[in-house]
Amino acid sequence: MYANLFSCPTVPKKNNFTLIRMLCCFIVIYEHSVGLSGSNWLNLGLSSAAVATFFILSGFWVTYSLLRSDSLADYAKKRFKKIFPLYWSMFFQKYRKLMGGGINV
Repeated sequence: MYANLFSCPTVPKKNNFTLIRMLCCFIVIYEHSVGLSGSNWLNLGLSSAAVATFFILSGFWVTYSLLRSDSLADYAKKRFKKIFPLYWSMFFQKYRKLMGGGINV
């Protein structure tokens, strides 16, 4: 449905978007580590730019997925299948920890 309304360019499978997103995540982790530890390590001040870049790229992929979907229901099903298992896995791990057992996550 949406693919018929908009022209959706193809993006090659081998691209550097995942690498850029991982780099942004590592920058944010590094900046938070330096800030929270109170150490004198080099603080680059790039965390805001890294977060913005990560969200822009993530928004691109979510929109690209929507445009490639046959219908809104198809898109919702794909998103559900991607998010739901990890969400409930983390939910039950935290529940077990709160109830006094399980692993520390």
